Amino acid sequence: MSHGTYLEILELLALLEKPVQALEIGVLGQHSADALLRGSPHTCLRLAPALGGPAKHQELKERYVLHERVSVLEGSTFETLHQELKDESLDWLHVDIANDGEVFRRVKEWYWPKVRPGGLVLLEGGSEARDRVSWMTDFGKTPIVPVLWRLFPGAKTIGKVPALTITRK
Repeated sequence: MSHGTYLEILELLALLEKPVQALEIGVLGQHSADALLRGSPHTCLRLAPALGGPAKHQELKERYVLHERVSVLEGSTFETLHQELKDESLDWLHVDIANDGEVFRRVKEWYWPKVRPGGLVLLEGGSEARDRVSWMTDFGKTPIVPVLWRLFPGAKTIGKVPALTITRK
């Protein structure tokens, strides 16, 4: 699956689902956030960049200054943000932070309770080809495929690299 197809899928899902409260963790190029907003322009979107520090936060604030329903979360990390969220407060969660099996495990443990029943969880990764990309093997990252079906038994993974895993709570 190409990066463009990945974004088209996100936009189509947003159009069909019309999430009211969405959280994107791992905002780098803003492409997936833009796809969500194209598909569902009335969504309240919170962005939590995983990389880039204060400069990235400022860049996102400037980019979305005219989007009154977009907020950039400062000082929050993947490891701490879940503590700030109310249970069942999200309709849509998209996580793209160099995902590996441990990230999928933490999403299930920390973020799954934050998604309302019927809400969507979208995770980059989940294919065997994605588990074999160089940074996964070179750095000994935990493969996703062996833990995916145990954590999210009804999930569907689309594509190879990038791959997109989609599941409904």
